[in-house]
Amino acid sequence: MDFKNKLPIILLSKGGLGNQLFVYAYAHELSIRTNRKVSILTNWHKGNPARPFELNKLSLYCGHRINLAENFLLYKIFNSFSRIQSRLGIRGSRILKSIGMFQEPILPTSQEMMSKAIFVEGYFQNFENFKNIEQIVIELKNFIETIEIVLPDDFSAGHLRRGDYIGEVDNFGLLDPKYYETLVGGNGNILICTDDRTLAMKYWGSLPRLTVLGPDELTPWEVVAVLSKSTELYIANSSLSWWAGMVQMNKGGKTYIPQPWFTTFNKNDRRMVAKGMIPKNAIWINRAEL
Repeated sequence: MDFKNKLPIILLSKGGLGNQLFVYAYAHELSIRTNRKVSILTNWHKGNPARPFELNKLSLYCGHRINLAENFLLYKIFNSFSRIQSRLGIRGSRILKSIGMFQEPILPTSQEMMSKAIFVEGYFQNFENFKNIEQIVIELKNFIETIEIVLPDDFSAGHLRRGDYIGEVDNFGLLDPKYYETLVGGNGNILICTDDRTLAMKYWGSLPRLTVLGPDELTPWEVVAVLSKSTELYIANSSLSWWAGMVQMNKGGKTYIPQPWFTTFNKNDRRMVAKGMIPKNAIWINRAEL
């Protein structure tokens, strides 16, 4: 056996819960397809307290060889490689992948490249990266069912995402309230989860059958739990509600996804459209309206 195949593959966790779940899912993909151990370094979150590491409890439902670790030395070493790759751009990524160091936009998706990997850093937001994602969705669903929240028996839901996207409006895009017109124009109970409660109330606060839940009322895990319990779900271009949609569809619900995912994506770019998701035309807020 190649010595490299005895080593664990190291991934770096970063970002909020939605991003962490993509790292977690890709770690499982690597483990299943290479039959190697995978370690997720959590050090990034120590320096970014607004984005704490959220996966410790979920990992208890994991039957795979995924290790969560805080290792300052490894983090420092791999962070140095990341800076080198960032400085050299695509050229640096191509050079370092030859020794098993991968960073977006070049990620190991083939069996051959995965088997050579030592360190992988990315956000992994591309459904084509995954062949075994249903196993993660089941783990996620089982964990979410332990989160106790009192909700109506039958409701539709939407996710309104703002936060740091406001500073990246030209890259990510902010969904216009028109995207949600079918949701708010229907019948029955409606629930909106958002990181900007004031804005949601400005848009839809006059609807008597609407409930708006903001960050003071729900943790990120509770947002996923609430959205996943809806019968129809209109997700934002947010990895957090994307995962809620995956669980919701596993339960038999309908999930609508904005298409394209980001303003910088081609209108036919379906990298985030998982099987069963219903593409819905993304209508973006104009920068002049902010």
